[in-house]
Amino acid sequence: MKNLMPITNFKKTELISPDGELKIKYLSGYPRSYRFDASRGTINENGETVLTKKGEPFTFAPIAYRKFRDDIMGFGTKNWIEFFFLNESLQVCALMFHGYSVDEFMRLVNRMFYDDVSPCDCLITATPNEKVSNNPEAKGQKYFIAEFSYQPLPKEEAAKLEQATESLQIWRQDTTTGDAEIQLFQNWNPPHVAEGKQLVENTEDDPELIQAAGA
Repeated sequence: MKNLMPITNFKKTELISPDGELKIKYLSGYPRSYRFDASRGTINENGETVLTKKGEPFTFAPIAYRKFRDDIMGFGTKNWIEFFFLNESLQVCALMFHGYSVDEFMRLVNRMFYDDVSPCDCLITATPNEKVSNNPEAKGQKYFIAEFSYQPLPKEEAAKLEQATESLQIWRQDTTTGDAEIQLFQNWNPPHVAEGKQLVENTEDDPELIQAAGA
């Protein structure tokens, strides 16, 4: 299927029709699923359509994200970053990273804090970087972690994107257990928050980073 790559230029992209109708396609809780294949260093759509070559950068503009710790996807309890973005078909999509890739993203968040921007104000580029395992049980085995960089969106484009997506209840049903330790989030809005239940954050994280991330 065509038009599965993320939108990276919003200047000429119409997100709201002239009569005020939102053109974005999204079934609440069920975004289109994208995956980072850490064994091959690629990004794919739903484990089926490979979108990038090995080690090729993947750039997207987050409309929401969260950093959390939970036992999901059959991986056991791990740290995760969950991003939501729009593809060229104006569909809401989700992409997740875990493990060392999360550590790499947190280094980026630290830089963004001092540059007075948040992830949802920027284009984020995830670049798979090949590593070799030192684990005695898997010595020499190659794998990939994502390294991140960012470029601030022009203010007009960031405002346009925010206006078009602010009414969306952005979350993913199959990764939301209710047991997660939420550490950072921005524009992530599952039903239990919409219903007025408080979302408790991990106070062990730097409160300035939480504030910078839009919590």
